[in-house]
Amino acid sequence: MRKAAIDSKTQRAIMGHKTGSVDDRYTVIDDEAFEDAIDKMNAYQKRDGMISELKELAARVESLSDAEFQRFVALRRKAAQGGAQR
Repeated sequence: MRKAAIDSKTQRAIMGHKTGSVDDRYTVIDDEAFEDAIDKMNAYQKRDGMISELKELAARVESLSDAEFQRFVALRRKAAQGGAQR
């Protein structure tokens, strides 16, 4: 019901629970919900100017796999060497 966006009060009424303790105890937050929450927070912070372009770039670099990061470092070194030779 959570994934169907049914509010907690309605969920309790349907299931016959008086409090949210059972739901709190047994609800498992899956990766999809976690990623959705991160995306919503990032959108909110970006919209309100809380995330600068630099922070956004840093977040993208942090999300790279090890292989992607090593390739990025190698390309940066190659670019730096090319600039130094000029």
